[in-house]
Amino acid sequence: MSVPQLRTYQMQLDGVEMRQREAQKIKDLCAGVDDGMLGDLGASLAQAAQLGDVDARACYLGRGPTYDPRSMLDRPDAIQSYRSSAQSMIDAGIAAGDWRVVNLLKSAYEPGAQGLLAGLLGSDQAMYYRYLKLYRLGAEQFRVVDLDRQLAAAAVGLKPEQITAADEWAQTTVQNNFSNPSTAVTPQGWDPCAFP
Repeated sequence: MSVPQLRTYQMQLDGVEMRQREAQKIKDLCAGVDDGMLGDLGASLAQAAQLGDVDARACYLGRGPTYDPRSMLDRPDAIQSYRSSAQSMIDAGIAAGDWRVVNLLKSAYEPGAQGLLAGLLGSDQAMYYRYLKLYRLGAEQFRVVDLDRQLAAAAVGLKPEQITAADEWAQTTVQNNFSNPSTAVTPQGWDPCAFP
């Protein structure tokens, strides 16, 4: 195999190991949890996200009330709550320079994306290009070639002024908001709900 293929496989293995460690941590933390506590899980996650917890914000944006599907039946307003709070969480994440939020947004706007956030935001090629460009500006070197290929594909069908505006927005945003210039917090296969 080539060196890039080996790096990709190593990253995938690292991601699997990370998820296994996180699953064990969660299992240990959840010892003794009762149904009442589980019933409040979605609401607690939403509240922590709204109060600014960066891990809860990433998880809530990524999964919303579907993090605990059982509670959705008891709380049908959870979807409306997600709909009304997601944009302020997105804005807070971008303002705080949170690469996890950028990763979630580029994935949600990607053509054909599935999931609650993708359904909320809708399909928008220009926004996909915008967040992909922002993510590219913070990408580690081994990701650059693939992201550049994705950017070229995302630019197809966009007007030159849309590309220019997105490029300028991404550059300004990374300069103003992202003191950590690395997307390393989002390794391939990362889980937004794998709390540290």
